Order: sequence, then structure tokens, then C-alpha cells
Amino acid sequence: MYQIGIGFTRLEPGINIAAAMQHQAQGEPCVIGNPSVRMKAVHCPALVNAWHRLLIRALAQPMQLEVRKGHRRFQNLGCAIFDMEPNGTVQTYKWHVDANGVFQLQQLPAYSVAADGAPYGALWMNHFKAAALHALQTRFPGKAEFCGYYVDWAGRQLMDLCWGTMVQEAVRERVAQDLNLDCELLQVAALIQLSSQPRKPVRFDAYNHVVEYAAEFRLLLKEAPQLIPLYALLAKELQVFDPDGRFQLTSRIKRFLLSQGIRPVMWRLVCQEGTPWLQAALAFHNFERETLAYIAVDLLRVVQAFGIRKAPPSWLLVAMMQLGGNPNAPGANFNGRLDDLYPLCARLGHLAAQADAAQLVRMQEYAQPVFNWASDHLAKVSLRTIRQAPFDWFVRQADVQAQEDAAKLHRSAPWDMPYELDTGSNDVTAVVLNSPLEVWREGRSMRHCAANYIKPCAKGAYLMVSLRPANSGRPLATAGYALDRGHVRLDKVSGFANALVEPRIHGLVTQCLEQLRSQAAKNYIAPDPADMPHALPRMDKEFP
Repeated sequence: MYQIGIGFTRLEPGINIAAAMQHQAQGEPCVIGNPSVRMKAVHCPALVNAWHRLLIRALAQPMQLEVRKGHRRFQNLGCAIFDMEPNGTVQTYKWHVDANGVFQLQQLPAYSVAADGAPYGALWMNHFKAAALHALQTRFPGKAEFCGYYVDWAGRQLMDLCWGTMVQEAVRERVAQDLNLDCELLQVAALIQLSSQPRKPVRFDAYNHVVEYAAEFRLLLKEAPQLIPLYALLAKELQVFDPDGRFQLTSRIKRFLLSQGIRPVMWRLVCQEGTPWLQAALAFHNFERETLAYIAVDLLRVVQAFGIRKAPPSWLLVAMMQLGGNPNAPGANFNGRLDDLYPLCARLGHLAAQADAAQLVRMQEYAQPVFNWASDHLAKVSLRTIRQAPFDWFVRQADVQAQEDAAKLHRSAPWDMPYELDTGSNDVTAVVLNSPLEVWREGRSMRHCAANYIKPCAKGAYLMVSLRPANSGRPLATAGYALDRGHVRLDKVSGFANALVEPRIHGLVTQCLEQLRSQAAKNYIAPDPADMPHALPRMDKEFP
């Protein structure tokens, strides 16, 4: 028996490749053929064939059921267990083999497990690969690097052999049928977001949250579905706010928001239009340091600053929030900026509510430069001018300031950056930014705060790299690397308007990091001790 949570299970790990190898017939050929020359030293047909047999068994019967005193558990593909709690929530555990070859169950974070469309992708194969690597390293001690290459190769070959489209569809259909999750609650879970970034497909953190407040979510689904994303953030706080349930659900939400400084007209706007801006704005908050309710109220206060005739477009809200935060490193508080920028927010919200489609496109293009200009210069403009100025007036102020900044930076000397980067891609190039003007232009083009890093770049403590299409066009991403005495660390990666970059581009950023580390180690010259400040003479007496 194995411990699972505070209980025990009789389910056995379906990834025990070492045990399955004992049943290997002598001289049986490897099902995936032979590896390349560099991996032949660790080639092990017994391991690959045992791995293959376990996969065939798992895919033929992807779910194993255990029922004890009415408690149901399902083992999925031999590598993970869905523990069905009596209240309808689901906890997930994975099999893990320790250094001694002993299998144990470790609980997985609910946000990392797909509730809809499980298993997600081919990540489940990683559990088999971990078990295979342990078994192979036990057989070939001292050859860990080659064992890693071999297991990666074998895993890819077995995946191509066993995990075809029809098999995937059959497995996922069987998993969904056996888990028998509430379809209506899954539908609600797809509407909510409990993290700084959306997670697709639906994960168990969202599903379990909806199950916990199922009665309230079912009511909103029928009567006010536009409030579901907002209620998901407030649900826990509302139980504390009204523990006896004296008020109806929507009345409870309204009373709580009013107690937090949200105006009645803003509440009416939320009831009419919902919160379409919520998904983009959540990315600026740190969900590990702030409660869900605090985040919701904070965002409602920011939206309220743009006026209550109509909810502001998401891009307008994001343009303001970029002044105090970055979705790639969330955690800033934006209410502090409202004191300085409240008149501008109100004016831009009014202009956006009246604008036609063409004007909205123009506002979206220039919103971030306008806010950047305003953060330093709005205090010099009269309140009357702000309240009456058309959007083009703000654009002109931002352009004039940009021209002045560019002229100053043009006279600034470039810095020496002895680095050359090669992405190995035909359509993406990596450009090292080696002058204040280039860094400023990068930030201007990408609508982010690259210019804030000019001083550390000039001191040699920071390096900015622009990943650009080989055939010209707007950069795809900007990467910032911290430099410290020959060591290089990836600090930030930002797409346009600080958006997250796609995995392929992030992979190229990581590739650049490895090249920079190699070059920095060669270029670094340790300071001569003779040039360093002399140590202070030893004192004869210590202070009491």
C-alpha cells in the first residue's frame, strides 16, 4: 500500500519500468531500433521494450478505479491518481521514484492539472521518462549525460509509435467518462480566472473553486452570467463579509463593493456590461502576495477612474497600468498613480466612449506614449486644458517630448558590448542594443519601459537584446540580461506592450542566454588586487 494524502491506496505505479524489465525475453529486438552512435554505450532494448509494454497496457486501459468506503480514486495512464473528494473537488497525485528506486505519491498543484481534455498534451510521458532514467542510470552508473540523451530519444520514438491522434481521442473520452465531472460547473470554470495569466484548458484549481461555491455559481449562470468572473475573485471574501447569508447574492456583492469605495454607478455599469477588461488587467497583479478580493477591488477602482458612462477598452486600461507594473513581473499597486493621472484617465475614458472605430484605432496606437508623457509632465498642464483637450493634443505633446528625448540621446555615446548572438533561425535575428538611442527606440517601438535601463546598460551591468524578424518589422520581443562579474542572468522578457512572448521566441531568448554566458566568461577579467582599495589597518582595540 502507498500513502496518498492522509490515507492509503492499493493502486500500483504503472511506470515501474525497472520491475517490468525483469520479464524481458532474452534476445528480443528493440521495438524502436538502434540509437545514434553516441548513445550506443547505454542502449538497453530490455528497458525500451518494458517501457513499450507498460505504455500499451496503460493506453488500452487508461483509467483504473479504486473504491474504498465510497471513496473513489482513478489512476490515469499509470502515472497519476485523481482523488475524488466527497464534496466534489478533485486532488491529483503523481508517482515519483526517489534516489533509492522507491515509488511515492506527490500531490500536484491543482493549477497544473487539466480538468477538461485530460491528459493535456503529452506531458504525462514525463513520468515514464523519469522512471526510465532512474532505471537506466542504475544499470549504467557514471554515464548520466548519455542516459539523459537516450531516454529523451526513446521517449520521442515511443510517443510517435503509441500516441497517435485516434489513441489520444479515445483516451481523453474514457478519462472524461470515468471522472464524470459536472458539465455545467466545467462551463462556469471556463469563464473564471484565478491567476495572473489565463490557463487553457480548464484546470482543477478553477473547477474546484466553482465546486466549492456551486450553488452561487449556478444561480449567477441563470440570472447574471456577466458577474461570474467578478464573483470568482470575491467569493471567499463575501463569505466573511456576510457569514450568515442575510443578503441575496447580487446584493451581497453590491454591498461589499460599496463598502470598498466602489460607486453605485460603477456597480450598475458592471451589471450592464460585465467585466470584459478583467482578463487583460489581472496580468499586472501578483496573486501570491494579494488576495483575490483585493485584486478585484483594486481593478474596479482603476476602471472607475476612466468614467462610468462606458467601460474602457482593455488596451486603454493596460496602457495606464504599464506605468506601475509589468505582466511579466506582476505585483505593482496602481491606485497610487490615480492621484496624479485621474484627470487624464477621466478625459481619455470620455474620449474613448465617444470615438468612432478609426479614432479608437488611433487612440490604441498612442495611448501608451501619452501616458508615458503624462507621468512626467501632466502636473504642468492646467486642469481645464486636460478636461477640454482633444486626443490629438495629447499626441502632439507626447511626440514633442519624444523628439526632445531622442535628440538628447542621439548625443550620448554608445557603450562597448563585446557580444555576438546567433539564433540559428532563418526568420529571427538577435540584435544587441549598444547605445542609449537604440534602447530608447526599442522601448518606443515595443511600447514598454526599455528606456528605464539605459543607465545600467551604460555601466555594463545590464544588456538588452532585441529579437526581430529577419525581413524587418516590429521586434518580436525584448530580453534583458543582468551582468555581474562574468555571470549572466536572464532578468526579463517582454513582447509588444509587455505581453508574454510565445514559447518559440522564449526558447531563442534562452539560447541567447547560453551564448552570453559562454562569451561573458571568456571576456571577464578579474580586477588586479593591486588596483583594489587597501584593507584598513587593524585596530589595536575593539569597541566595547
